[in-house]
Amino acid sequence: MPAARSRGETLPKPRPDAYVGLLGLSLGALVIALVFAYLNWDGIKEKPKPVQMPAGGASRAPVTPAPGGADPGATPPGGAPANAPPPAQKK
Repeated sequence: MPAARSRGETLPKPRPDAYVGLLGLSLGALVIALVFAYLNWDGIKEKPKPVQMPAGGASRAPVTPAPGGADPGATPPGGAPANAPPPAQKK
């Protein structure tokens, strides 16, 4: 069993190492990031306006299909089906 320390003995303070330097560096980076975030927030003068519903009693927005999920049998906006042959040209 090791000997007990005497009450009068004092140990030297531990020296700061590289990890203490990294802690200080990260604290400085956080402070700088907060300053830039505040400057960005303060730079936005006009706040977004609330969305207004259209007049005429429309309670829902029109349904749009998801990209790439179109019905294969549906006709495109041109009027002809997508897999139809091109129209014959007159001579």
